[in-house]
Amino acid sequence: MNAIVLVDDLVKHIQEIIKEYDLTTKVEGFNKSPSVYAGYLPPKEDNNGELTPNDYPFVIVRFLTDDDNIDSEDMLAIRLVIGTHSEDDQNGWRDVVNVASRIKIGIMEKRIFGPFVLTGKIQTELFEEQLRPFWHGIMDLNFNAPQIQSEVEW
Repeated sequence: MNAIVLVDDLVKHIQEIIKEYDLTTKVEGFNKSPSVYAGYLPPKEDNNGELTPNDYPFVIVRFLTDDDNIDSEDMLAIRLVIGTHSEDDQNGWRDVVNVASRIKIGIMEKRIFGPFVLTGKIQTELFEEQLRPFWHGIMDLNFNAPQIQSEVEW
């Protein structure tokens, strides 16, 4: 089992958590639940570089680090990048926080994803500078993974 399996499991689980949470998009009157991607946003369609309604809202599940200590557990760090759209300059940030809160609750309820176990703290942060009407935040998660067993006796 490796980090890719964890990322893919998180993508599926997060899709279930937020599948009925409709948010605004760039297209007036068109709402949708956030799309969930592994790693990075997919390339834009040939639309002269313009964002399409499918760009926002989104959640990206991104592998950050694998910290394998020989005498203790393997620790995987995962970052969620959350992007939403809102024309409300005063309250647009709330959508990011609401998406993050739903995800946090859903992940904490499950906690175990195959051999990976949620551990430590969950840290959520809004970006200080926002590209209004697009709003962004991150959530950092840590998971323990099983220690690889040596074939050699020490």
